[in-house]
Amino acid sequence: MVSLGVGIFLVGRKIAKSAKNSENKEQKVQNEKEIEKVQTKLQQAKSQLAAENNPVEKQKLQTEIDNLNQQLTKLKKGNNPTTPPIQNPPTNKTHRKLTVRCNGAVGGKREYINLSNYQERILIDPKNKIFSSDNALYIKDSQYAISFNEEDAEKKGNNFIFDENNNSFQLTPVNIPSPQPNSDQVEMEIKFISAVEDDPGQTPTPPGNNNPPPSKKKITLQLGYTHSSGVGHYVFMEGKEENGSFVTKENSKKIYISQTNTAVNKFLKKNSQYKISFELDAVSESIFQTTSLLFLNEDDTIEVVEA
Repeated sequence: MVSLGVGIFLVGRKIAKSAKNSENKEQKVQNEKEIEKVQTKLQQAKSQLAAENNPVEKQKLQTEIDNLNQQLTKLKKGNNPTTPPIQNPPTNKTHRKLTVRCNGAVGGKREYINLSNYQERILIDPKNKIFSSDNALYIKDSQYAISFNEEDAEKKGNNFIFDENNNSFQLTPVNIPSPQPNSDQVEMEIKFISAVEDDPGQTPTPPGNNNPPPSKKKITLQLGYTHSSGVGHYVFMEGKEENGSFVTKENSKKIYISQTNTAVNKFLKKNSQYKISFELDAVSESIFQTTSLLFLNEDDTIEVVEA
């Protein structure tokens, strides 16, 4: 009876092992089919990337290729019984999607200011590959949409910094629709075309093309130099020195000047007063009046004189 019991146990164990091997073999075949499918998609995406000229589409294709490569790596690990895939614990990341304005070069980086919070800035290394084939991503005063996870960027205060090799973000131009011409403007255009047809020897100036550029207003403020920001700016604020410390006014205006601007290429005395002159168009002046915050870059025309 003992021998019979042992025999039944061994037969049952052998059947269970055979069923498990059959299941593993079927799973391996399915995994190989999935690998082949991903490899085909990857090859197609690489071919599309090589032929694509649109920078926005190129960025989307590159993101797709990176995701497919990760998927392929996981599938290959899963197909190897000796090296089962490592299950990484899920991480909660803070995703940001912002509308920003390009503010030019600051401290060796390309600066983009969050339009919803002017104290928050994105700094990207000019050698980052996102700029390699698209100059349209770096036009001063243009608006862009940027998305990223805070944990993927180097954070210093209110600054999110992406170095040369950090590509864990997306940057795309914001398409602002052109204003539609009103009826008077359309009538002027028709008159212009008629004038050219009536007298081909003359070339009248097209309406709307002879408007002067927006005028700028010169502004002069007396501010005290308080400190260096640590990210390529000198900081000036309204206030005065009292007992060796700088006391700022309530709702003080604050100006950040790039340390590479020639106007501040001099020895600045901490807590001393300076007269700062600069020019702003109506829109920039309105923003400055609302936020009391202004960033002046290395290519802005500024005068800084000790008061």
